[in-house]
Amino acid sequence: MRRKLLTALIGSVLFVSAALPAFADYAAGVVAYAAGNYEKAAREFKSDETAGSYFILSQMYGSGIGLNQDKKTALTYLHRAAELGLDVAQADLGLLYLEGAGVHANEAEGLRWLRKAAAQGLPEAETIVRAFTQVEVASR
Repeated sequence: MRRKLLTALIGSVLFVSAALPAFADYAAGVVAYAAGNYEKAAREFKSDETAGSYFILSQMYGSGIGLNQDKKTALTYLHRAAELGLDVAQADLGLLYLEGAGVHANEAEGLRWLRKAAAQGLPEAETIVRAFTQVEVASR
């Protein structure tokens, strides 16, 4: 489980880093994380204040890897990343609202975030938005 999460996190780090300009704190955080120095990684990501760093912090707090698991703090960082326009954060936040996971279920809010991610071309978000649109049309 931990290995899967680490692989997914590193994959998202690489994906996010390809979409963002290089920042020293972000790069230092990635290096520290890969080395297993989670305390330093968290410190670097917190000082970076970019969408990518906020997204990784949300994953670290949400999973409890390197930090005490804290779903509320994870949600705060996820919101910050989504507000800064990171498509994967917007999609994750949208799904949380659709599912009511850690937030009050709110289909309109969930679809709003998913549409933002879809507008940036995130295929998974496009698929979910399309599915909800088809269900709405079919139910009329």
